Amino acid sequence: CDGYALQAACDYLDDCISAYGTVTFNGIAGVFGKKPEGEAFSVEIGNGEDGIFNITDGYVALVSKDFGKSFDYKDGVIDADVQHIAVYASDARVAAVIASIGYANGADAVTSLYKKEDLTFEAVILKKDGKEVYTEKARTEELYTPITTAEEK
Repeated sequence: CDGYALQAACDYLDDCISAYGTVTFNGIAGVFGKKPEGEAFSVEIGNGEDGIFNITDGYVALVSKDFGKSFDYKDGVIDADVQHIAVYASDARVAAVIASIGYANGADAVTSLYKKEDLTFEAVILKKDGKEVYTEKARTEELYTPITTAEEK
């Protein structure tokens, strides 16, 4: 799993070196170490054109037709309402799986999963109609800074 590999790499770097930085792998970005002043890392979504996740730890997974990880199903076409989705979680595997589910099954699938107590993540979804959907803390805790002028749901 891509999330597992990235998480293992970040854990290794965090344990072995005193520096800090980001690691990206197949549409997932992870951070390791701490910046000197404790400031957040900026993880750009859509080459920074759509928004920025501001994280001090954890992982951001992006799934989109245009960038990041994308899907090419042989047996059918995805007809969800999602243009792209970015998911932040402390576990890279959770971020990757939720982003994939949201892209394939739509914004409602993500909001349904968000209500489950055993899953902890935040998400930003840009729908095909131009509207953005945010989970509760993605906007209220300044975790995500939008750049686009899309309408908020």
